[in-house]
Amino acid sequence: MATRSKKAPKKQYYNIPGLFGIRVIVFQDENKLELRHMLGLPRDKFSRLVNVSVRAIAKVESNKEKVEKLQRNYIEVKRL
Repeated sequence: MATRSKKAPKKQYYNIPGLFGIRVIVFQDENKLELRHMLGLPRDKFSRLVNVSVRAIAKVESNKEKVEKLQRNYIEVKRL
């Protein structure tokens, strides 16, 4: 009897209206910014890296709302 391999959980991406280049990943019932997911950072450390408040990151991840200050700093960190 052959064993079946388990499928990897599927990732879903959502763009945030008004913030070009910033996407939210839904992975295992958790919303995260794409860059934060790739780096594996918790919100507080990622907020220091991007120089935005933890609340602003939580607002974007949960409500998919636009936060103006996040755009420039996020793209600068992503380019590194």
